[in-house]
Amino acid sequence: HKISHIHAFCTPAGTIAYLLKKLTFTHLVIDSFEPHAENMVENGEWSIHSKAYKILNFFEKHQTRAASHIIGTTSKMKEYAKNRFHHDIKSFFVKPAGVDIQKFNPTHFDKQTLRNQYKVPKDAIVCVYIGKFGGIYYKEEIFQWLKAAQDYWKEKFYFVVGTPLSKEEFNNLAQKFQINLDYVLFESYIPHERVPEFLAMADFGLNPVKPLPTKRYCTSVKDGEYWAMELPVLIPPNISDDSDLIKEKGLGVIWEDTSYEGCLKTCESMDKLLKSENLPEIKKEIRKLAIEIRAFENFEKIYQTIYGQ
Repeated sequence: HKISHIHAFCTPAGTIAYLLKKLTFTHLVIDSFEPHAENMVENGEWSIHSKAYKILNFFEKHQTRAASHIIGTTSKMKEYAKNRFHHDIKSFFVKPAGVDIQKFNPTHFDKQTLRNQYKVPKDAIVCVYIGKFGGIYYKEEIFQWLKAAQDYWKEKFYFVVGTPLSKEEFNNLAQKFQINLDYVLFESYIPHERVPEFLAMADFGLNPVKPLPTKRYCTSVKDGEYWAMELPVLIPPNISDDSDLIKEKGLGVIWEDTSYEGCLKTCESMDKLLKSENLPEIKKEIRKLAIEIRAFENFEKIYQTIYGQ
């Protein structure tokens, strides 16, 4: 079929693509480029002495050097490749996890109607989190934060969560941390097409990614979806480019300390932001951020640059 380019998403697929490139003399494009091998070690999935780590680490270096174009998930991946693989990428683009800004649009929803539908109090301070517990995310730390949030906002605080964690395990951890489940809306599965309506009920979003070293170079789907729905984000430091953007622009709160006292501090900061007289303008800036750096339309320009000729 006279194929001229092999386009691989992430470095595990890039390994196969690299071998194919060598066999077929085609051009190699690595998309969604982030540190997979090192991240698997940090998460405890692989040992640094494992065959899986050694193989992928070896091929990450070679595909980085062999690729005609690399599309990183963060701007920092160019520096990462230079330091780790001793290669200065010539053709480099940045494409974080994208969001459909038409589908994730707060003007399509009425917050009060949705809250009534799901029996969430109208005047509640609502935090939403749709994701996993454990692995690359905090687990018990989330419940520590929930305890602090309930203590801070009292009966005004409501937590909307959609997670594959079993309800039994969720309730056991909630009991351990003395969480009042009367103020928790738990969903074991939320189809992606329904995610916007759950976000539309909220006042802010939680992104509890563990701040491991490689997370500085990865991307987070959640933040783009939160931003598109005008939600301030509570996030640990050094997550993707997102933590820096949130801190610099004042569009959320950085969760630096997972102790009870540290969690209380984030609640105070978020409360101050939500009560700000500039909140309408802040929400517009949050939505603008999603449009400028996460909208799918922006990524078309990258592919046009690579394949346009």
